[in-house]
Amino acid sequence: MGGKAKGNKWESDAAKQFSIWHGQEWKRVPASGALRWGNVSWTFGDLLPPVGVYACVEAKHWHDISIDEMLGTQREGSGGGQIVGWWTDQTVADAERASIEIGRHVEPFLLWKRDRVPARICMGWSFFLTAELSNKLPFMTVCFDPAKPGFVAVNFKEFLEALTPDMFTATILALGKSAKENP
Repeated sequence: MGGKAKGNKWESDAAKQFSIWHGQEWKRVPASGALRWGNVSWTFGDLLPPVGVYACVEAKHWHDISIDEMLGTQREGSGGGQIVGWWTDQTVADAERASIEIGRHVEPFLLWKRDRVPARICMGWSFFLTAELSNKLPFMTVCFDPAKPGFVAVNFKEFLEALTPDMFTATILALGKSAKENP
């Protein structure tokens, strides 16, 4: 299976996993990116959450991501690896654009998977701490440049087991309220 096909399959699989966990349907965005779809006025990212869940989810499948790629030590002078680029340049940027377009906070999440290794989900520190996941999950933090948003990476399956759908949505809404109160 080629890279694009693996990416498409991972996006579909991730949408199914979120749907089973959430109890409402999550969809893979066809052709990924900003589209208009049904009663939803915006889509950013690779997965379309149910109405009322303000999350921007990017899903990436890479055949071989190493810890060096996570930490950014393979690309000299880059200030970060592939995952850092996906997080800062795509996931966070898309969530910020979505927030501006719909006038409310949209939380960024990055799902990534490599061949034969469990999937990981990356989230901002604020989400991780507000959802009180630090005492429930082993995690890895990444932040290279204080001017750019760092993130926390955890096992995707363990994330879904540690967090209820209601807690997920409530945390996003609480962060949105906090952002309005402390711009």
